[in-house]
Amino acid sequence: MNKLFNEFIKLIGCSVNNEEYLCTSKDAEYLYELCEYHKITELTYPILYNLADETLAKKIKKYHDINQYKALMQQQTYNEIKEIMYQNNIKFMPLKGIKVRNLYPQESFREMADIDILVKKYDLSRIKALLKNAGYSHLHKGHHDVFNKQEFITIEVHETVLDKQRETGLDEYFNEPWDNTTDETEYSMTLEKEYIYLISHLYGHFRLGGVGVRFVLDIWLFQREYRDKINFDNVLKVLEKYGLSNFYNNLDKLIKYWFDGENPTELIEQFAEYIICSGAYGLTENLVKDLQNGSTKDISYIVKRKFLLSNKEVEKRVKYKVLMPFWYVYRVIFAIKNFKETKNWLHSLKVNRKEISKHREKMKQFGVNI
Repeated sequence: MNKLFNEFIKLIGCSVNNEEYLCTSKDAEYLYELCEYHKITELTYPILYNLADETLAKKIKKYHDINQYKALMQQQTYNEIKEIMYQNNIKFMPLKGIKVRNLYPQESFREMADIDILVKKYDLSRIKALLKNAGYSHLHKGHHDVFNKQEFITIEVHETVLDKQRETGLDEYFNEPWDNTTDETEYSMTLEKEYIYLISHLYGHFRLGGVGVRFVLDIWLFQREYRDKINFDNVLKVLEKYGLSNFYNNLDKLIKYWFDGENPTELIEQFAEYIICSGAYGLTENLVKDLQNGSTKDISYIVKRKFLLSNKEVEKRVKYKVLMPFWYVYRVIFAIKNFKETKNWLHSLKVNRKEISKHREKMKQFGVNI
């Protein structure tokens, strides 16, 4: 990795371990931009704020204040959601950020875009009514139901642990995740299953556009916290069964490189740079390369996937068929409104076959099943 990337990872390690970190004010500016790019600015706030010049320090402090408010509102929302579930005797399970944030030095250090919970499929309609009564708006239904109430507050209600994981078949492994509970309402998976979930969730994002440092950080902290309680041989057997063992081995080597100081191979260096360059949620250019192999047919598929959607997908979002034509109009308007994203998609379609072939070969080396 280049010097800046190395400093970025060092900053993350020092932030987690509450260790001293020194850099120039110029480096602080670049590091702050990388932290924003990966949505981990709050984690590094205690260090960067003290190293930054006055102008940058004001910017960092402003972000910190917003994030503190956001974290507070999200916690209050989660408490409200839990109370709704308890009062109505509905089984649920927290997923992703709301679940792993307790592994961080402070829970607010783990920034979240939304609050994810898993419920039983037969409870979905009841939950939708309960949340609407509590003042939440139902935005849409795709692979999961999305609700919001105000700024910073988005709830994703899932009926399966993995929304779409046909590439590995791991949805079969997570078919019955309701392993542990203390009150017959709030549930959790076993530690091994939770660990495999974090890996498979990271993999799902990685193979479609890329994934950010925060996902890797979650797994490192989970490893560190539960190292003596997880049977890693069992984990590897599961990952081998579903074709993720090579990817996991590379991921594990990456974690040892970043946070344990082990020397990387050239492949792990490339793996590391790919993740850092992908940002928090991946890149459109990578996603298009992942979805196509350079043929006209694939390009047509991608355009339809992005702007039109299949009838089956539309039916998930539109209750009455008579309204389906209006959904397509909405998609076109949405594409125009989000001009920058649309432009990125269309620009990415120009990637030539040689670049796509090179990208896909690299994905195979990383352990991705294509």
